[in-house]
Amino acid sequence: MPLNDEEVDKLEEWEIDETVTLEERGIQIKEFQECPEEFLPIVAVDVSSIRIGETERGIVAAYRAALVVCGEEFKVEKLGPYALHLTEENKLAIYNHFRKLLGLDKVGEEEVPRLFKLVDRIRNAIERMLQRAAAKTIRDGIVLWDGSLIGGTVDTPMKVVVENIAAAHS
Repeated sequence: MPLNDEEVDKLEEWEIDETVTLEERGIQIKEFQECPEEFLPIVAVDVSSIRIGETERGIVAAYRAALVVCGEEFKVEKLGPYALHLTEENKLAIYNHFRKLLGLDKVGEEEVPRLFKLVDRIRNAIERMLQRAAAKTIRDGIVLWDGSLIGGTVDTPMKVVVENIAAAHS
């Protein structure tokens, strides 16, 4: 039974969620250690989206991302806002572009979400890409990710979660 509007929107797409059992995926679990007196670098990632409006052909959405790096110096990298005009004519190409950036296979027209859901899927893809980039960039530090690590869902295929966690551990 859906608990909120987002779950109502995704009701028809629900799949059985898998719990990521890291040991089964060959990923070593590392417990947090007490921090030494030296400085520990931290990077945080967050992405947001908004539907700006509708046109005769589709939806205009904007995306903005932020990476906050607290290392030897404090930096905030803001990306965007970037606007996309999502239409029935371009949604397959746009969706497959973001899937490719995540290392996922292309899908056919029947697997592309409806336009109002595509706004969130693109935001999620951008966030997963930046999470992976942050994890590959920082060494001997902590990466903070906003959002769920549930894998095997329509929004986040298991492959993406496993690769992002492996990047963080490496």
